[in-house]
Amino acid sequence: QESRSVSVEASGEAVEYPSTAMERNTSSVVLGIEGGASPLKVVVPVFTTKRIGQSTPVSGIANVITVSLSATLDLSGGASSAITLTNLTGAVLGANVALEAVPGGKGGEGLFCGSGGVSGTGAWNNESSSLVLSVCSSENLRAGVEYVFAFTITNPSGDQESPSVSVEASGEAVEYPSTAMERNTSSV
Repeated sequence: QESRSVSVEASGEAVEYPSTAMERNTSSVVLGIEGGASPLKVVVPVFTTKRIGQSTPVSGIANVITVSLSATLDLSGGASSAITLTNLTGAVLGANVALEAVPGGKGGEGLFCGSGGVSGTGAWNNESSSLVLSVCSSENLRAGVEYVFAFTITNPSGDQESPSVSVEASGEAVEYPSTAMERNTSSV
């Protein structure tokens, strides 16, 4: 929702002040939104792009998973922001997951830091089949920019249908609710 004009007026026994438009800060950028400091300008935190695809459906071999994300609000490492990909059921990964560059990916792989602040890594949680991507403390995932990165898993050894993978984000400044990712079926 855009910020609307706000006016002020006053009246009393001895004086009357006519309605006058108040000044608004329409040029400040807050969380990547121009005019974000204007009163009641509201942007819903959602991923406008949330695609996931793979390089191969063959069981038991290396499979490159490619992720494309674009957010409506900045996600900042300074605000402890993290993105979580959930329901990667059957994926075989180590605890620290190396993120890989993708042509045209705008450096998406370098935005995230794993344990010890190592850039270009994520943290795998085997129990929940989820990949946690913590935004590095000096980095920002900018609103409206599509970032692409990849990581390599080992496919499970038996047949399985493609699980419904979801993405969510959390941090001190903004929360993105869990939402299903779109399967990019043209990656193979």
